[in-house]
Amino acid sequence: MFYVFYGNDREGVNRKTGSLLLELGKKYKGVEVLKFSGDAFEAPPFFPLMETKGLFEDLRIAVCDGMYEVAELGKKTNLEALQKSPNIFLLKEVTLLAEEVKKLAKYAEKAPEESKAIAKKQDFNIFTLAGALGERDKKKLWVLLQEACRAGLNSE
Repeated sequence: MFYVFYGNDREGVNRKTGSLLLELGKKYKGVEVLKFSGDAFEAPPFFPLMETKGLFEDLRIAVCDGMYEVAELGKKTNLEALQKSPNIFLLKEVTLLAEEVKKLAKYAEKAPEESKAIAKKQDFNIFTLAGALGERDKKKLWVLLQEACRAGLNSE
């Protein structure tokens, strides 16, 4: 089985993945959960999971966090083999292109997107600080400095 969770709402993706892990943990008692991360990906322990069962347990769950792009999992892996594997694979991604979503949704049991509207940063005119400094208005300068910090500008 193969599940995909993606979207820019990282907390939502983690929440959905966690709830699925709890559900699978109740269904399959004593299942081993293996975690793989994109930045520390090692092929030898991952690829045999697609074809083999565990020695003492029938099933393992592999949680792959950010591996599709970083470790080039999509290019190196036969997704049909992941789908037909005796083990369960959970893929957590931040952003995927539309063509990648179609490719993954073709083989995945679930592929829900967790997205949150990204707030646009306020535009702050940095030259208003210089104007307040030129006017020698300390109060106005301090208020504008705080607004600049809230808008996400660096202190430099």
